[in-house]
Amino acid sequence: MTKTELIERAAARWDGGGLKMLKTDQKTLVSDILGCILDEVEGALRDKIEVKIEGFGTLKPTFQKRRSRHNIQTGETDVHEAHYALRFRPSKRLRDALKE
Repeated sequence: MTKTELIERAAARWDGGGLKMLKTDQKTLVSDILGCILDEVEGALRDKIEVKIEGFGTLKPTFQKRRSRHNIQTGETDVHEAHYALRFRPSKRLRDALKE
């Protein structure tokens, strides 16, 4: 599912919160809200802060230390520099939903 498809589906489900809005306005509002949420998540991860979304899962930046690698085909050894990687751990609710 793409971001655009997600916005369309969320706008279709949302009842407008009691506001009378055109469908295009609903899509715009949902798009703005989703954009703000994704910006906040990105900022937190960039600052190395774990993000927990109840019912969905946990996004956690983890430090990967520097290590050497050996290429079996060429026999060369090179260094894989230290960096942060993103780990995702789905919530129990999400894991159970995928089992159904």
